Amino acid sequence: AALREAKAAPRTRRLVGLVVEGGIARDGHEVVDGDDRVVGRVTSGTRGPTVGRAIALAYVAEPRPDGLAVVVRGKRRPASVTKLPFYVTQRPKPGA
Repeated sequence: AALREAKAAPRTRRLVGLVVEGGIARDGHEVVDGDDRVVGRVTSGTRGPTVGRAIALAYVAEPRPDGLAVVVRGKRRPASVTKLPFYVTQRPKPGA
């Protein structure tokens, strides 16, 4: 019964992929909107070797607000939502 209720209820948050500029987000870091309101939390983050950028997974409020940033060591680091999976599916051919 509890599972049916949970499934029928509207989602309040969603797991999203983030590309973070200027820092590597870690588990527990806050995701904030343009007004510095906490709208989510990072579940994991690292530097993505195949994409060459800092990436993270985070639960973010639905509907997703604009102007997201991750607070890394007390500083706002701009973040953009990206499609998952993070890896690049096609690489350019040598000499192309």
